[in-house]
Amino acid sequence: MHATEEGQILLQKAKASKQNHNFKKYTNLDIANDSNCSEKTVRRFFNGEEVSYEIATSICNSLDLNTDSVLENRAEIDPNSLNWHQICNDMFKFQKERLITRRGLLEENRQKELSIFIPLGLVKSESKVKEEDSQTEEIKEEIKIEKEFEYQEFISTIVSKSSKSLVITGEPGAGKSTWLENITQALIDSEKSFPIFISLSFLREGKTLGDYLTEIWLPEALSVQSLVCTKEVVVEFKALFSGMNSSICLLLDGLDEMSGERPAYTLATQLRGWLGTVQVYLSCRLNTWEASGKQSFPDFDVYQTLEFSPAQVNQFISQWSWKNQEQGHALQSQLQDNNNYRLIDLVGNPLRLVMLCATYQEEGNIPDNQASLYKCFIRLVYLWKSREFPTTKNEQLQINQALGKIAVQMFDTDQVLTEEFISRIVTDKELALI
Repeated sequence: MHATEEGQILLQKAKASKQNHNFKKYTNLDIANDSNCSEKTVRRFFNGEEVSYEIATSICNSLDLNTDSVLENRAEIDPNSLNWHQICNDMFKFQKERLITRRGLLEENRQKELSIFIPLGLVKSESKVKEEDSQTEEIKEEIKIEKEFEYQEFISTIVSKSSKSLVITGEPGAGKSTWLENITQALIDSEKSFPIFISLSFLREGKTLGDYLTEIWLPEALSVQSLVCTKEVVVEFKALFSGMNSSICLLLDGLDEMSGERPAYTLATQLRGWLGTVQVYLSCRLNTWEASGKQSFPDFDVYQTLEFSPAQVNQFISQWSWKNQEQGHALQSQLQDNNNYRLIDLVGNPLRLVMLCATYQEEGNIPDNQASLYKCFIRLVYLWKSREFPTTKNEQLQINQALGKIAVQMFDTDQVLTEEFISRIVTDKELALI
């Protein structure tokens, strides 16, 4: 969606006439905070550039403006003439730009992070039991990898036949979202289904998945094609989900990032009614899946991200955009040193491998352990963000301490990160910094 020339004038007037909570001039930062987006996105919208329907609506609401008076008029269309495959394709192209921006700390290497794929393993859980005083007592479920899949083999399996609903589990930074994005693209390319990709972190408390699909995803997808969402279109859209042979496939990224205390149970209860027969592909952190996910989705096939092989680690390092290619060769040589065997185990994880390449490029040495690796990377993040978010050393220390408190609480309670959760843990002063 974008603002018309008249709409841009209305935006500027509304901004100039409004004050923030400190009774000062309302700024782009105030609008960004109220609209849950970046200042850059606010500037783009004010300049008449395209933003998502959700963001456009939020910005207009923050300025007490009616969206119809700000946004361009969209053409109405006969619901029966809609090309749903093209709508899903164009919407996913639009979403991919946001997905890259959301995780793209390393501008030059965005595409290279996606060019090597972590293998997957089909999980078979087995309960181990023991005999004690003539009673059988269950100890725990042991996870075994029944079969390993490389990228093309798994994609071909998904596209070539109508598989069961599935979940991809793994540790943070292990490539779960990347897998789900590439499955989405493969399904679009096959033209056998209408894949809809949704980041579950976008679901707000009080909004169901069905609400999000009809009130956010659908209007936004139609706006990409300069179409307007009517009640008739919503009816036609929901009809696509009906029946056992529905062509719709939902790809839901980040079950562990949903708001609320019981995300797995909540999502399972929402996948009923008109969403009850649709095929679902999930991604979820391993700890959340083991704690509650598998109880809520017992019939899902479970796949787990494995680790990069040593050959893939070397390939990744070779593809990194080094300022001097000799740096890449030097890093590969140092990783082969027997004294760095602990670090080799760490960088099988894609995110940690990105961290290692980034820190080595800037500092020219290998951290001693995982803690040192994270410390170096945090220092780089502050450096990269210094122009947009300048901070002093003391402020960085306070931010680190505040984030540490949040992380401990999340780990101890298996809680999802929400504003309300954060406000219970940190002080107002710390909250202002983060």
